[in-house]
Amino acid sequence: MPDTPAPESFTDDERRALAPYFTNVDRPVFVLRNLPEVVKAALFARYSRSAKSLRRLFLDEFRGAPAGRSGAGPHPNPPPLPPSEIGWGLTGEGTVGVARSEQLFARVLAEYGDDSVAQLGGAHIAVEGASNLLTKALEWGRLMAYLEQSTRYIPYTQRDGGRWRYHVPAELEGSALRERFVAALDRSFAVYARWLEPAIAYFKQLLPPPENAVAGAFQATARAQALDALRGVLPAATTSNVGIFGSGQAFELLLLRLRAHPLAEARACAEAMRAELEQVIPAFLTRVDRRERGGVWSEYLAATRTATEQTAAALLAGVAAQPRDEVTLTDVDPDGEVKVVAAALYAVSSLPDDQLLAQARALSPAQRADVLRAYVGERQNRRHKPGRAFERTAYRFDVLADYGAFRDLQRHRLLSLEWQRLAPDHGYVTPAAVVAIGAEAEWGEVMRTAGELHRAIADAGLADVAGYALPMAYRVRFYMEMNAREAMHLIELRSTPQGHPAYRRIAQRMHRLIGEHHPAIAAAMRFVDHSEAEQGRLAAEQASESLLIPNARGEPAVEEPGPRLAALLQLLQVGLQRFEQLAGGDALALGAQVVEDQQALAEQVERAAPAAAMKVQVHAAGHHQQRPHQRLLVLVVADGVEHRFELLLGGEVVAAVVEVDAGLELLTLRRVHARSITGLLRVWERGVDRSSVVSRRSSVRSASSDD
Repeated sequence: MPDTPAPESFTDDERRALAPYFTNVDRPVFVLRNLPEVVKAALFARYSRSAKSLRRLFLDEFRGAPAGRSGAGPHPNPPPLPPSEIGWGLTGEGTVGVARSEQLFARVLAEYGDDSVAQLGGAHIAVEGASNLLTKALEWGRLMAYLEQSTRYIPYTQRDGGRWRYHVPAELEGSALRERFVAALDRSFAVYARWLEPAIAYFKQLLPPPENAVAGAFQATARAQALDALRGVLPAATTSNVGIFGSGQAFELLLLRLRAHPLAEARACAEAMRAELEQVIPAFLTRVDRRERGGVWSEYLAATRTATEQTAAALLAGVAAQPRDEVTLTDVDPDGEVKVVAAALYAVSSLPDDQLLAQARALSPAQRADVLRAYVGERQNRRHKPGRAFERTAYRFDVLADYGAFRDLQRHRLLSLEWQRLAPDHGYVTPAAVVAIGAEAEWGEVMRTAGELHRAIADAGLADVAGYALPMAYRVRFYMEMNAREAMHLIELRSTPQGHPAYRRIAQRMHRLIGEHHPAIAAAMRFVDHSEAEQGRLAAEQASESLLIPNARGEPAVEEPGPRLAALLQLLQVGLQRFEQLAGGDALALGAQVVEDQQALAEQVERAAPAAAMKVQVHAAGHHQQRPHQRLLVLVVADGVEHRFELLLGGEVVAAVVEVDAGLELLTLRRVHARSITGLLRVWERGVDRSSVVSRRSSVRSASSDD
């Protein structure tokens, strides 16, 4: 680092004393190591009130002192000490440096009230066997890092000590409801375990055959999709393991919240965490147990929750929830894009904020687009994000989704998110795969039993405890409020093809809603994936390959299609040929030409099948993973039934997704190579029972627990 003063020099003895705890002793940038958290925090606390360098502070005030010597200050001729004399170093735990640091730390917190000092040290802690209600309470804080055991990748078929992996709430002890609770949850897990292998076999049929795919990726993808489909039958009491890293301040706040939590499991977890953290960062937690600090704080949290619930019960009694879509944009600033433009100009101008806003309003739409284009730049992947100007506008979404999808989305902590109690009021979802493998009846039986158990527990005065009983397929309402920058991160991440279908759909809907109000901001989110490919995980692990897929029952192909199927395939072939002709052009040019040719396409279908009518809708450019694609959506009405063809072009690969009614006798087609289009005319036609092929539009079914 030229043009900076040379770092101070140290004697040979001092260099030897510093070496175990600093990555270098002669450069101005260095990292602390082999020191307990409290020593590092106390060093930095002194840093802010001392003219000395950090390494000099360490030598003069933290290297140790003879027994009986107290107070912080330089020691005359301090001898170099082994790591054990400093604290948790290379050879063990000492007491001198730690004791001095704890004294300083306590004085800074108590006398100066400087909470920022509590942010300077942290700890890693593991919480195992936590229910899925508890994990959401643990993962509430914004300024902590979490990793949770995933129901998407780990099968819950193993029994621990002969028991399925779920938590039995202490509130049910001594009640007849406990036996009923255990029986219902045992049944949920049994259904999950019974249908896992059939679900894996089902998804294997929908993937490329092993000879055309990497064997490991093939097996892993099929299993992951099966776990995705079946996780909804697991109850919220299902246990998980959570790893947490946070600062001392973050842990202090977490413990105070858990102590005020209505669930006994959360309160017990707080005490267990407190005991373990006391062994690592005791100085950071001294205020938790103080009556005037932690005690009144936890009481305040509990009291405000109770008072708000009572007020809401009085004011909202008898008010029924109105129906809403899965995702509703409830608040958006109509001037949001103008404000983002003004914010983008702020750092590169000398004008005040309000004047810049006026200037942005005076710009033409094209000029504002130029500003955003320059500010966003050429993003090469979704990790390239524009700056804080995108934080100038925000969106508030009300979401009604299954609890499993909520669990995934709740991990986005920098946005504002609140959720309501998990209850059976909003019904549950039934994935298409559950229907396809024949598990729908048992799925519904588990849901109805759980709904009845929930009501019984709630009627016993345990409304919060009742949520343990409900499977994750039940829907929960929550809101997510985020600025445009966070929206870009969430939507692009959660729409990737390898994501769970439930939250992919939510992210895609959020993007469309933003686009209705702020099209330029939505366009900047260029890595949002609106495809409906069901092979996203496999595509993430290997290149797409040319394939045709048999139906869910693995029936063989029939050489010649019937007349209606042939007509639809001809339409599909014309669409693909149009894509091939315009592969080098843009989607808008494609759209103009397709609309111009609409009548010709309609006449071609009419000649092949007089009963068919068609209409064409063209969507502009989008993106599939990291490859630009052009998207043509063809809606065909045959015999009064609407069918949809969605064509995506990316490079030389065309993804063709055909959605049909089961009565049309058309089986499901996924990815094909443009060069193999002639093979489509030999796609299978066979009488198909409606229970074996489920329309993609019906892939998520909502029902009340009484259905």
